[in-house]
Amino acid sequence: MNYKGCKALTDEEVNKLLEGMTGRHALRDRALFTLGVFSGFRVSELLSVRVQDICRDGRIVDSLTVRRESMKGKWEARTMPIHRTAKEALERYIRVEKLDHPFHARTALFFAQGKTTAMSAAHAWEVIQAAAERMGVSTERLGTHSMRKTFASRMWTNPRISGDLCKMQRLLGHVNVNNTVRYVEFASGLLEAAVLEA
Repeated sequence: MNYKGCKALTDEEVNKLLEGMTGRHALRDRALFTLGVFSGFRVSELLSVRVQDICRDGRIVDSLTVRRESMKGKWEARTMPIHRTAKEALERYIRVEKLDHPFHARTALFFAQGKTTAMSAAHAWEVIQAAAERMGVSTERLGTHSMRKTFASRMWTNPRISGDLCKMQRLLGHVNVNNTVRYVEFASGLLEAAVLEA
């Protein structure tokens, strides 16, 4: 099959990319990437998050709600629980940057260097590409949407989901299940293996 778009990442590739995120904003970049891989939000949705959306009373919230106006299609807001791995990355980032001060409540969580506004999606792409190049990870079909694809691939094989398209549709916030089908490219190898084992 000839698939287009970004690829899902393996656990090894995820770890290498995290290791390859270096420099002054390494904690920010790792927090963004980790939250993306473990929540399935699109990069534009992640970049719309403000500090007050994720940190209240000095603590990371249990679930993140992205406002309707920041969602693709603007149909409705979407809420996802925050995985413990993402919470740890966010806690480190917020603690070091001292973002838990009330002064920063309305600041973009993933701010651009020297600003209170969000970094651009293009910059997020550059961060991922640079980390991949640093660590020898293929950049073919690698982009910001790889975070969402990685989340989808992990959920697809999760025993609680077990390849259920309706559950996947809900997890990804798709209005139409046909959009969800595009996310199961990684399942093609599983289907071939099932046929051969039968």
